Amino acid sequence: MPPRVFGILTSFEPAVGALIGLVLLGQHLGVPQWAGVTAVALASIGATRTPSRTPKPTTPEGPSGTPDDLTARTPAE
Repeated sequence: MPPRVFGILTSFEPAVGALIGLVLLGQHLGVPQWAGVTAVALASIGATRTPSRTPKPTTPEGPSGTPDDLTARTPAE
């Protein structure tokens, strides 16, 4: 199962739990609780469907054309 699908399915866990509580136990959630369940599901869907950002490649050279990494330099003897 792809990670995106798994993420979406697990985001519905609170909604499924709330529905089971309603049907089997007669527990009722208020509007704020249902809004919270919906917000969690939508946030998870949005996070899994948004393409990941790849960082820009860094160059080993600084603005002067010399290496930026101080560890790459050898001490003068």
